[in-house]
Amino acid sequence: MIRLFVVDIDGCLTIPFTTPHWASFSAIRELNLTGEPKLAILTGRPQPYAECMAQMLGIEGPVVFESGGGLFDPKTTMVHWNEAITVDMMRRVARIREWAAQLIATQFPSSMLEFAKHTDVGFVNQDYDIIMKIFALCKERVACEDGLFEVHHTEISVNVILTVCNKGNGLKWISKVTGIPLSEIAYIGDSSGDISALKLAGKAFAPSNAAPGVKAIADVMSGATSEGVLEAYRRLRG
Repeated sequence: MIRLFVVDIDGCLTIPFTTPHWASFSAIRELNLTGEPKLAILTGRPQPYAECMAQMLGIEGPVVFESGGGLFDPKTTMVHWNEAITVDMMRRVARIREWAAQLIATQFPSSMLEFAKHTDVGFVNQDYDIIMKIFALCKERVACEDGLFEVHHTEISVNVILTVCNKGNGLKWISKVTGIPLSEIAYIGDSSGDISALKLAGKAFAPSNAAPGVKAIADVMSGATSEGVLEAYRRLRG
């Protein structure tokens, strides 16, 4: 039995830079408010954006942001940081952030550094070709970091995250704070950064717009983004 449905934001609940599909978004909210399983969030987005989404959907369960870097509790409005993060790790994140800022200034001035993030380094650009160039350079940059970092991309972003803060560890954190076993948690994701969580979840879903690697390990819905989330949620309700 699935007791908690954990959802990603970008590519699932919403499409970046695009108005949400309000009909499916509202239906997801209504399901969360009126029955089980309840919703929780696991996203690469920073805390303020994730908190906003939780408020819009009436979510009282844990909201894990920056993949697994931090956890926001909507009931207490407290933020908790991943206890696995060390001072040395944060120093190395800071060095990569400095490198990233220089990379944007010298090679990719149309890109934005995600300034609201604390535990990872994110780039945003709506040009997919530029995203893939940044992705390759980031992979090269972290190759000497002894596995401390992972690099993931979507169609509009690149994220350099601490391995201890990947979404698999984020889902484990949700399981720990809720007391719900991973086998009783469902998760929906769409990009490479979601794979570690999808492999751990008791039930793995993907919207129709998901990357091929995600579709290979998840139950693929016919709907894209929030329509796919709604389809999966209704399926869990039986």
